[in-house]
Amino acid sequence: MGILNRIRSYRERRAYKRTILWRQRNTPYGEMLGKTIAYRRRVEPPGIAVTPERQAALGLMKTKVRTTFLSHPAATEADFERCWPMLRDEIFKQYTLKHLEVEQAAGVMPLLSDVMITKEQVMPLLLDACPSFTEKWREHRAFYEDEDLLYVDLGEFAHHLVTLHKADLTDEFPAVFEIIERLHLEGDPYVKEAATIGLLEGIQNVAGNSGVNPEEFSRYLKPESAKWWRQLNDFWEGKIPVVGSYPNEA
Repeated sequence: MGILNRIRSYRERRAYKRTILWRQRNTPYGEMLGKTIAYRRRVEPPGIAVTPERQAALGLMKTKVRTTFLSHPAATEADFERCWPMLRDEIFKQYTLKHLEVEQAAGVMPLLSDVMITKEQVMPLLLDACPSFTEKWREHRAFYEDEDLLYVDLGEFAHHLVTLHKADLTDEFPAVFEIIERLHLEGDPYVKEAATIGLLEGIQNVAGNSGVNPEEFSRYLKPESAKWWRQLNDFWEGKIPVVGSYPNEA
């Protein structure tokens, strides 16, 4: 049973999450931690039947990946079992991208970058919407240099939004939350997840730790962003088991 399932009270869950977010923002392994948190809350489509064919294919894939993984002298079986779900998802992603590249080269479908917002586009879009973050962004990037840590970047941006709110400097908020809505609607799967787990939840936690009622930000949310904001609240209040339990909510 995971630690979040053992932590019963709402306050304890919030405290645990704040600890994770602090580590995410203050260690060189922040991106890995962010991905782990996001992975544990990923949307699991209900009612998928595990056919014998799928079970056999997954078993064969797992065996091949295990052999390669354990060929590293420091790897253990426990390490593999912990990493297997993310390795499996990465294999599926790479398989899909490879075939999409073939279709794109053949002109069968438009480039993904033409129809979806990618990880690399997130911070430039937010900076365009929020120029006041520019100086803080330069300082932030100078500290992390060439590390590509979107969840950490979004955490820093969440701090900036809360600082603006406390100073009653919210002129940029309509443009910012329009971009946040676009990330939820037009982002690729990684971007959509980061927009919720990395940014919206970052705002909730930073605001709560700064003496600001997080719900003061809800007035700026567009419909899709508001849906995922409510899901975060419901998750931490124990009303749903994972974020994404009712993804088709209007």
